[in-house]
Amino acid sequence: MRLVDTREAPERLRPLIAAGFAPKALAAGDVNFPAAGGLSVLVENKKVAQLVTDLASGQLRSQCRRLIDAADFPVLCIEGRWTQVDGYVLGQQPWTWDQVWNYLQGLQDIGIRLQLSTDPEHTVQRIISLADWYEKPEHSSHARSPSGDHRITVLLGIRGVGSVTAQAIVEALPSIAAIATASPDTLMGIDGIGIKTAQAIHKYFNSTV
Repeated sequence: MRLVDTREAPERLRPLIAAGFAPKALAAGDVNFPAAGGLSVLVENKKVAQLVTDLASGQLRSQCRRLIDAADFPVLCIEGRWTQVDGYVLGQQPWTWDQVWNYLQGLQDIGIRLQLSTDPEHTVQRIISLADWYEKPEHSSHARSPSGDHRITVLLGIRGVGSVTAQAIVEALPSIAAIATASPDTLMGIDGIGIKTAQAIHKYFNSTV
């Protein structure tokens, strides 16, 4: 079933309901729909101005971690026109154009898929197109994790972490959020993880732009 969060902005909520999405309070994301092969897609909609605000407060990182934990295909759809004033996105310090895009690249590195739209109508069109696209059987093979566990895939992207170590980490820490917030000392308590690997994992999830 295709679902849209009841708290979604009216300019997106109403047309999505008209397009067949059922309104429901979602624990994560603004839109949820199935993908082929029993997989799931979660979309978080964010206007450019709100993106910058949530980036500064840390809320963006938290929301994206929830998306990653809850769905096979986590999607961040950024709505609005990108402008820069004196090198800053929308003229809002302290985030420069390069810093914001480097941050977004970091989100992609941990599994977030980015979509861009220009306005609410375009966002609705993109969501409907994505829902249609992900229902096609051939796309079930494009989940983030060839191993069947996206946590393993994320961890294997960190220098010094191999498959045995990654498996030990997910057995000790059951979610990406738990891994990302673990201290180096906690990580060193997991079999096979020394100080350098623990620091690399901690830095990977907690470095700032």
